Amino acid sequence: MTSFAPSSSSLIPTSSPINSGVVPPTPTPLTNSSTTSPSFSPTLSICYNVDIIIIHDMYPGDTSWTIEQVEPPLPPNDTIVEFSPRNDTNQSRTVCLTRGLYNFTIFDDYPDGLCCEWGIGNYTLVYQGIEGGDEDEEEKVIASGGEFIASESTVFSIPYVDLNALRG
Repeated sequence: MTSFAPSSSSLIPTSSPINSGVVPPTPTPLTNSSTTSPSFSPTLSICYNVDIIIIHDMYPGDTSWTIEQVEPPLPPNDTIVEFSPRNDTNQSRTVCLTRGLYNFTIFDDYPDGLCCEWGIGNYTLVYQGIEGGDEDEEEKVIASGGEFIASESTVFSIPYVDLNALRG
């Protein structure tokens, strides 16, 4: 925030002083430097789209998932996005995430995952890039699977960088 105060040279005396019994304050500069420039630091939240695609097994009501932000840190147990059980055969949802590190977790209440004894289900987490951005940007699969017990988690970054490739 930039503040300005009049300098003593900007005061213009009046021809007839007003005597209201109130003494006006003496103008003083707010900073020590007379050459202070205003500064502005805008905070931009760029939206990066991520698709969550789930093909359920025969018991879709057993499946739920969450996306939680890991970095920058949020209050403990602060869930960004969560999806509770529904009885849909398939689900597809696009979420908008800002820069940071996230943890995607898919849960199966029964615990038998999405595949294979009770149907051939799976999930895919796909990075789509900046909302309204370059249409030629290539989709990137962040995670996919279906064979797990009670849950499976994947940590990923936004904008997306393949963390496994960085580890070598």
